[in-house]
Amino acid sequence: MIPALLQAAVAVQCAAPDYCPTGRELFEALRAQQLAFEVALNQSPPTDGSIVYNAVPSITGISDAECRAPHEDTKEIRCRVTVHYTDRKKRRTVLLARKGERWAVVEQ
Repeated sequence: MIPALLQAAVAVQCAAPDYCPTGRELFEALRAQQLAFEVALNQSPPTDGSIVYNAVPSITGISDAECRAPHEDTKEIRCRVTVHYTDRKKRRTVLLARKGERWAVVEQ
């Protein structure tokens, strides 16, 4: 919960400030994508009866976020962000779209 609260302070540089996720919204979209991945991974058990342990590092924060102007026809926005995991940092490029009141990752 604390990392989520800290993301509200992350500034996102935007080419179109009137249509851009906040730091907290970007963090939440990335966390939602990670959760969906974990659920899918755990719903696909091995068929040979073996046991598999899937350890997916948690997203603990983001920094250095910058977003381009949205595509005119789809209103999707491409952002580059440094994602902080429990064991490393990784620079990622993601495509986001508004899904109701929230932003969602639609491509990475």
